Amino acid sequence: TRDLNRRHSSSLLRRPPFPSSPSHPASERKIAAPAPPSPTLDPTTLGRFRPKTQKPSSSVRRSEAGRRRRSTAGSIGGKARMGEQDDKNTKAELKLCGDVAVKRKNYRGASAFYSEAIELDPSDATLYANRSLCYLQMTEAGKALRDANTCIKLRPEWLKGYYRKGAALMSFKV
Repeated sequence: TRDLNRRHSSSLLRRPPFPSSPSHPASERKIAAPAPPSPTLDPTTLGRFRPKTQKPSSSVRRSEAGRRRRSTAGSIGGKARMGEQDDKNTKAELKLCGDVAVKRKNYRGASAFYSEAIELDPSDATLYANRSLCYLQMTEAGKALRDANTCIKLRPEWLKGYYRKGAALMSFKV
């Protein structure tokens, strides 16, 4: 056992120095400065998907959509279907922009995105529930309650609408 202890203790003495010591090769390397943070997605600068107060004219939006339709659709019926598909894509992108704005606690911008998406598809209860949340955060309980009731009418089996309604009613109480 003495031999084992000697070997063990001698191996401790032969260890290379710690990285923080000046004789360690890693300490001679210069550490690069951290990279600057990557640019983040700002929903208000997403081209044609801006809140109503900042969006470009409808003729610009229509011409962009028309270019896509002409290049992909062949018949009159195909153009109508592509228009519906464009509206679905636009609605999905507006909803995504609203979700990003909510994560950044930009509730006024998010409510504008959700409002624009609601114009494209007024039968989507999720948009009303999300906009109700925005109104609640902006302390506009009346509008939040109206959107919660609309959400409940569209999807009575979905509990989130009832939750939003309860939160709106509680904010009236306070």
